Amino acid sequence: MTNERVDIEKLASRFGAENLTFFLPARPLDVTWDEFHMHDTVPKIVKAFKANEKRYRLDQGYKVVVDCVEPGYGTEEFYQDDFESLARSIPDYYVAVGDQVFRFGYTEQVRTPD
Repeated sequence: MTNERVDIEKLASRFGAENLTFFLPARPLDVTWDEFHMHDTVPKIVKAFKANEKRYRLDQGYKVVVDCVEPGYGTEEFYQDDFESLARSIPDYYVAVGDQVFRFGYTEQVRTPD
């Protein structure tokens, strides 16, 4: 384990945005809505997402837009600071490059989840 401080912008510059895999909790797109809120009857499951840089580039340090690699889970958009804050406080939010997992703000070598 190392104590290298990391952030999304640095990871994108170092490894290339196309090589980053984001893991975060998600619900399928077919969750029903009523006029006040989304029903929480479908539990969130940690899914793998890849960067979508059509509008925002990760190395610019502004927003992160990610598309789920599994059909039916859609796209998520965060300010990079917000994603990193979630990742510091909730273990289900993290970024991987190959078998190296980055939990904000430090990194550790672990096996990437299937």
